[in-house]
Amino acid sequence: MPEVYSDHQRETHVTKVIQCPLQPATLNKDPFQGTIPFRYVSGPLTISGSTFWNAPTLDFHIYLLGTYLGLFNGNVGNGWTIAVQLSITRGELKLSVKNGKEVWVDWSSVVLFDGTRPGSCAKLVTFEAVDENGLSLV
Repeated sequence: MPEVYSDHQRETHVTKVIQCPLQPATLNKDPFQGTIPFRYVSGPLTISGSTFWNAPTLDFHIYLLGTYLGLFNGNVGNGWTIAVQLSITRGELKLSVKNGKEVWVDWSSVVLFDGTRPGSCAKLVTFEAVDENGLSLV
């Protein structure tokens, strides 16, 4: 979920609520669990979750405009589309595998009270195919 902070000026009685800078997706391999956590934040969209090192199988949460869309899990090897129809926005998220080991999201949304958000296309996470000994297959 996008984070904000507030700054209250006692002299002027004005409080500013400011969105924190957006962070790119993070990749941290966890050698004990065999998963790679990731977090993607862009404008109104936040996706966070994890994937296994050697397969495009994801467990992830999605927030759009601060609305929790749920926990999703499964293999995105053949592509995956999530259509969104909320009272405040309509849109679509398409997850796919590129370059054999990168999970990408291509998304767009229309904010119904404020016009169109152009969307974005970004890599979520890179997984690496390995054999039973942990050696790379790529």
